[in-house]
Amino acid sequence: MAIEIDLGAILRYGSLICGLTIAVAGFLSVMNVFNAFNIAYFVYSLSTVLFGLLIAQTSFPVQALVKWFPFVMPFTGRGCFMVYVGLGCFYGNFGFIELVGIVTIALGLGFIIVGCTGKVKDPHAEAVAAPAANAANRV
Repeated sequence: MAIEIDLGAILRYGSLICGLTIAVAGFLSVMNVFNAFNIAYFVYSLSTVLFGLLIAQTSFPVQALVKWFPFVMPFTGRGCFMVYVGLGCFYGNFGFIELVGIVTIALGLGFIIVGCTGKVKDPHAEAVAAPAANAANRV
């Protein structure tokens, strides 16, 4: 008896967990009182929160966000974005956020491989992308 593994579900829930973890880590960085007057650190931490939430929403896409960020819906675009955000997690001594960055990069590479092979379909992305494409054609 063979066990079937749903690679799409593993990647989808993995990106949800990574995105939420990055968003929480970014939020905790925003609340860091020791860097309260460092505007560059504040902007970076705020962008980390937003990028983490964007990664998390790709698991169960929202129509309004797909309209403004269509590049994260195909597996290859999502994978490239996850690698980009994962590389941004390396900004200090090795700790929890760097570990999350490594996992995010690994998931991103998994998305790129799956996207290039075309063997796995994402039903959530297809369901949301079709109305968004129709709305873009009407404009």
